[in-house]
Amino acid sequence: MDENSKKTEVFLSLLMANQRRINSYILSLVPNFNDADDIMQETITVMWRKFDHFQMGTDFAGWGLKVAYYCILDYRKKKGRIF
Repeated sequence: MDENSKKTEVFLSLLMANQRRINSYILSLVPNFNDADDIMQETITVMWRKFDHFQMGTDFAGWGLKVAYYCILDYRKKKGRIF
């Protein structure tokens, strides 16, 4: 297995173990299901792009929640709604 395949496998394994928690967090702050789904997709995309910066052995869910938080802020800014 090459390095890129291993990286993909590790990311997907961590994501699958924590996806429900991240999605629940997003839904708690963005009650519209369709918007929350879009934010979840954006969160996963950002997490994948930045996965090289993730420190293995640290809290993947916590990292994902922080990424989701910033994706929610970006969504609200685009929608013109800040807290």
